[in-house]
Amino acid sequence: MSKMLTMPGRAAGNDGQVLASEQSTSSGQPVNSERIAVLELAGWYLGAAGLALGHTVVAQLLILLRSIYDLPHGIHNLRRRLRGEGRALTGKGQPEGPPTCQVRCCDVTYPVPAQRPGRAGIPLLSLGTWMLFTSAFAYKPDNAIGSTLGIMLTGWLTLGAVRRVFRHDSRVLTHDLDMPGVHGRGLRTGARLIATFLTSSAIGAIYALSGIIKYRIMQYSWLPRAQLPFVGCNTAGMIFALSILLALGCLRNVKWTWRAALLGLILLEFAALIATQSRGAFLSLAVGLVVFMAYRKRSVVILIPLVAILIASVAFYPALGQRYSSILKLDSNKDRIEIWRTAAMIIRDHPIVGIGVNNFRGVYERYPHPEPMKQAQPFAHNIFLEIGASTGIPGLALFAWVVTAAIINGIKAARSAQYGHIGRVALALFAGLMTHLQVDLTIYSMDMAPLFFMIYGTLSWLGDHHATGSGGDAGEIG
Repeated sequence: MSKMLTMPGRAAGNDGQVLASEQSTSSGQPVNSERIAVLELAGWYLGAAGLALGHTVVAQLLILLRSIYDLPHGIHNLRRRLRGEGRALTGKGQPEGPPTCQVRCCDVTYPVPAQRPGRAGIPLLSLGTWMLFTSAFAYKPDNAIGSTLGIMLTGWLTLGAVRRVFRHDSRVLTHDLDMPGVHGRGLRTGARLIATFLTSSAIGAIYALSGIIKYRIMQYSWLPRAQLPFVGCNTAGMIFALSILLALGCLRNVKWTWRAALLGLILLEFAALIATQSRGAFLSLAVGLVVFMAYRKRSVVILIPLVAILIASVAFYPALGQRYSSILKLDSNKDRIEIWRTAAMIIRDHPIVGIGVNNFRGVYERYPHPEPMKQAQPFAHNIFLEIGASTGIPGLALFAWVVTAAIINGIKAARSAQYGHIGRVALALFAGLMTHLQVDLTIYSMDMAPLFFMIYGTLSWLGDHHATGSGGDAGEIG
């Protein structure tokens, strides 16, 4: 969710044509130049397309290769920042303001702040450090250490990619984010990535619905739950729910042809979401819509076709109505309740350092249960209980800090004049994702973990850069 790199009234160049030069000394002469590598671009676009289908490992590997290639350059920049180079000097000879870069775009050079660690990322870094520390005391330390390092690597790659997209797209401070066909302007990297994700999610929705239609044509008395090529029904439902929210955010300020395409995509995604029969995804979409419509009350009209599709789906397959009506029935959720009860007992028995990341399955089996287990439980089906059981009460408090920081950043950005609309959409996406994580852990894999870090990274960047003030909505998605 980034802004298009362009001067007012001028089209942006290709992604790889963005040039940033580091300022070496007070003389202002650039010594290094940087282009977005083809390898990194491939990782970004493969990640956007793969995330909608449940597979991002290849994209992460490409971004990792680029990061390794850039490591010497990053170390050099860190040393320069530690020495205070690139700062303007005050009359007393002290550095004033952050280091600057010379950014060349559209034949004009602009001085902008150099990249620096965001304050909004401190909670996440603190949580990662605590997770790594508690791994030494885990039920199975090798599981905990390997899983923690994997999560930290995925988070580092994803957050870095999000910040790089924002940096390259926001160096020239124009405020509107265009989708194709908006006022004749070009398309920024962030908007291209959004379009890639939505296109891939539409393909995934068609894939999910095709199996359902086949079973119905063959006149089966029951229908399987729709899935995506690389993930199961619950994860697929969450992806469709978040795609709907993102597409809603892109409806604004697009030409009618693209608006019609986006509306068609929303209806297609909603039909696919219903086909997954995921109750958690249904709740995720509902909460995300409430947050989104709290800022965009006119968007309530989209509920009319969605409700119509839901009614038609229940009429087409009455078992759907029974499944969704069981959301609040205790008898229909006693398996999850038992998992949550056991997770609370684990927190009670291991309050300081927990049992370690990726150790829930082994420890869960050691606790007594009123009924024989039908299957192994790899996680607690609730993100807070999972974090508490894995890292103890201190880890739970740190994760609560992470979530609170993200929400505060989203609220601040939603109220800002510069990034208002982007902040509202990101906040709705985060609310929807966190709702689903109360009943499932669909981000608990290397493939899906980037989804959390992308949304959190967007809110983190907005928290570090939001500009308060009144006025119109400047930050646009579509």
